[in-house]
Formats: sequence, C-alpha cells, structure tokens
Amino acid sequence: MEQYIDDAKLDNYNISSGDELEDKDCTEKLITAFAFKRYLFDYCRKKAGVDVKRLKSLKIINSSCGLLCSTEIAEHRIEINETGKVKHSLYNRESKKAVNIYNYSADKYWTRDFLNFLELITTEWEEDYSVNVCDGYEWVCTLKYVDGTTKNIKGTVESPPSSEDIEKRIRNLVDYEVEPWLF
Repeated sequence: MEQYIDDAKLDNYNISSGDELEDKDCTEKLITAFAFKRYLFDYCRKKAGVDVKRLKSLKIINSSCGLLCSTEIAEHRIEINETGKVKHSLYNRESKKAVNIYNYSADKYWTRDFLNFLELITTEWEEDYSVNVCDGYEWVCTLKYVDGTTKNIKGTVESPPSSEDIEKRIRNLVDYEVEPWLF
C-alpha cells in the first residue's frame, strides 16, 4: 500500500480553500483515495488470475533491416525509467557506440502513469509479433519489473496491440530533439 501512496503523492493537487490545514487534510485524503483505488483495481486483477507486476522501466530497440549506408542511422534505442529519466540513443552500422545520445527528464507522475498504463496492456502481449519480411525493420521491447524479472517482446513490421497509444504517450513524455523509432 505504501508504494501506491508514494505514486499518488507524485501528482500535484491544487487545493486552495484559504485554510492551510484544511488544504493539507484534503490533499492527504485525495492521496489516500487515489492510492486505495489503484490498490483495489490491482487486487481485483490478481483475484481474476492476472499476474500483476509493477513496471520499473521500458526499453525499445528499433533497427532498420533495409539497405543503408554504413554511416546512416540504423537503430534507435529508447529507455524510460520510473525515475523520469528518458534516454534516446542513435546508432549507425559503422560504430558499436551510439552516434548520438539524448538524455531527458520527464515528469515523475506522468512517467509512473505511463508505466501503469503499459503494465495493463502488456500482460496480454505475446512474446513474438514477427512476420517474414525482406525489407523493413525489427523491434525488441524489454520490460523490467521491480521484482527483478524481465519480459522481452519482439516483432518486425507488425505492431503489438495498442502500440499507437503507447507511441503517443512516449512521444508526449518529453520534447524529443529527434523523433524515436518505436514499433
């Protein structure tokens, strides 16, 4: 329950009644209510047989399978951590080190909200969305959980369910200098 309360504390509650004690009391009640709501939601999912795990981070690697010059960007890696750190790395086929690395800081509340949203969706995902292609791209998505376990999902030009919503949320977390390749 403490983790749910910590998550609820990440949001900003704009309460202004003119009485500082009343504002504090109201904020604490809202935090408790939101934390309990999420706890109850996860509890019901567990009772229904869903393996509910708290996501810690997400990593997506998208690589081009097409013909490219060795100096052209051939791979994007995006890493999103629950602390709000977002790392976007670009690779070409010539170097094993990243050609460009962009580090961003996202709002912790929105990052946690995104990871909670992602956890709901990915419990239903298959491990492989690959189809045979001669040209295109391939992607690998790695989900890390707070219990130390990971889940790897891969695919080619076929995206997993709800990928458009996920991409939109990733793109809204920070203002990217270069738009990341995702699914």
